[in-house]
Amino acid sequence: QRFKRVRSRIPPLDELERTNGLWAFRPDDVSDLGDYYNRAIHVPDPEPVAPMLNAASFRGVDAAFRRGPVAVDDALTPAALKQIRGLLLESTVFFETKMPRVFGGYVGAIVEDGLHARAFLALAEALRRALPGTLGVHPLAYLWCYKYDA
Repeated sequence: QRFKRVRSRIPPLDELERTNGLWAFRPDDVSDLGDYYNRAIHVPDPEPVAPMLNAASFRGVDAAFRRGPVAVDDALTPAALKQIRGLLLESTVFFETKMPRVFGGYVGAIVEDGLHARAFLALAEALRRALPGTLGVHPLAYLWCYKYDA
């Protein structure tokens, strides 16, 4: 009920011209949201699936990457794709909003917000193993993700 009250106070996007689509919470909004605002309430962390990557999709990619940009089709196994997608849909860790009128409307999450499920770390390690000449000696330094409204 509290979230519905907050939502009812937020005007339509076309009425937020001055702020490029962003809404600044009022005291009533903050009161209604309470301890839930900018808090990772649900951060699932299941055991990572294995394998994460389709090995066949990475044949020759390491060498090709040294020559320029490379696209890897079907990089993740169906199970890994399902797990990663599910984690990103379920997790309540997306706090960073971008101005919808300027940037198209998306939210971001970073490690400090709770974006640190073991599956993400396993994916990073699987990519290091799949691309030893490109990523092999470089540990994961940071992790972030964006969700778009389209």
